[in-house]
Amino acid sequence: MYKLKLNPDLILKLLLALLLTYLVFLINANPADLPTADLGRHIMNGKIICSALATWDTALLHKILYSNFYSYTQPDFVFVNHHWLTGVFYYWIDKNFGLTILTFTNIFFILFANFFFFLSARLLSNTSFALFITMLSLPITCLRSEVRPESISYFFLALIIYLLVLYDKGKISYVRLLILATIVQVIWINFHIFFFLGIFVMFCYGLKYLINQDRERINKFLLLGLIVVSFSLINPHGLTGLLYPLNIFKGYGYATAENQSVIFMQLRNPNALNYYYYEILFFITLLLSFIYRRKLDPALVLIAFSLLILGFKTNRAMTLGAFAIIPFIASAVDLRQLNKHNLKILFLTLVSSCFLIAFYQFYAKKKVTDFIFDNNVNYSAQFFKRLDIQGPIFNNFDIGGYLIYHLFPNRRVFVDNRPEAYDESFMQGSYLAALKEEDTWQELDKRINFNAIFFYRHDMTEYGQPFLIRRIQDSNWAPVYVDDSNIILLKNNAINNDRIVKSRLPDSMFKVVNTK
Repeated sequence: MYKLKLNPDLILKLLLALLLTYLVFLINANPADLPTADLGRHIMNGKIICSALATWDTALLHKILYSNFYSYTQPDFVFVNHHWLTGVFYYWIDKNFGLTILTFTNIFFILFANFFFFLSARLLSNTSFALFITMLSLPITCLRSEVRPESISYFFLALIIYLLVLYDKGKISYVRLLILATIVQVIWINFHIFFFLGIFVMFCYGLKYLINQDRERINKFLLLGLIVVSFSLINPHGLTGLLYPLNIFKGYGYATAENQSVIFMQLRNPNALNYYYYEILFFITLLLSFIYRRKLDPALVLIAFSLLILGFKTNRAMTLGAFAIIPFIASAVDLRQLNKHNLKILFLTLVSSCFLIAFYQFYAKKKVTDFIFDNNVNYSAQFFKRLDIQGPIFNNFDIGGYLIYHLFPNRRVFVDNRPEAYDESFMQGSYLAALKEEDTWQELDKRINFNAIFFYRHDMTEYGQPFLIRRIQDSNWAPVYVDDSNIILLKNNAINNDRIVKSRLPDSMFKVVNTK
């Protein structure tokens, strides 16, 4: 007679795996944010590239890959389209399945990134502790949940580090590492600019073998680096594409929030808990590195602290820092001590996971189905097209990708959310100056003769709202559309007269509110 014996340790691990998967989906359950995201431009990139390849239109392909193709203000400005393959991938999903499935796919990339970092931590410690560290990092590793190429980079980074840990532990051969790492890098460099992180982490492991005087592995990693860098030249821009991460911020004429430091953002948003949480993770990592300083892995130390510091410098990299501490902490803590407290660690992880789920569901008011795309965000573009509004558009930085997605090629944008695709003098002297200074706006309007203003109305820069207030109060402009995201104004002229008569919004809809 057979008797089923339940293993509480295994049951807890399986339960935690399910809870953490649910938590990843819950935290990342946000609909595609077309009005302010780069997503619309990525999809249009993919559409144009697929069309150009299908007809072998090399001139069109060259424009989309090498120039600021979507702008009427600087159409010939040289631009390195380093994420072109992401656009093809996004376009294929949007065309065949829609934006809801694209968002769902994005969550899967973040999920699998966490999964491979968990696997690395598991190799370096044990399953219980790896689950705990992964859970501990989730509020930051899932912070950048918007559909963007970075999510694919998180997955590739997790995969590369997992392969390196496997090789370091003798679990895979050098040949397998060489082949898989090279394949990943060739794909990665065409998906997103974070490809350089793959080369960086390989360098960190090579440095470790140099410190340990492991001559055999030093030679192997010299060859690995040479091959990986050489194959990384397989991108539309060749050497320029490979070196682009070193040059992207040169001439950057617009300060985006995601590129500001953690301290800067914390002072600006003192109630944002994620910055405090990131600082706590940093100090935990610092404390553990001091306590277990004799046991530290040089490669994982360099990776973790480089990415943690990068996260402090530019808050868009906070996620990278949180990911990097997962294998680092796993490698630092004493395995014998962990094995003695397996069940305690599992119960702590269970309680903490339940707390996080409760926090996101009840405090943050999130639902796991919130990733479903809301078609209401398309209404402003549909209104614009329905009225067949002609002439040059003035738009703000945030909404550029949305306009490209909906209006290109019939309409081009004044600016979009790629500051590297515009000359610094244009960003500072034309776009920002027009928002800040009324005389500059009037001069620019006289020169270009704008016929419409299409603006993301929650632009919270210090000059966005004042500019909108001035335009609402300006008799030369008439507001004809507003919704939760966007506002459209038409110039008071003979061309727009009928449209304004039919659609003008009453002055009573608008009032100035002091938010200080």
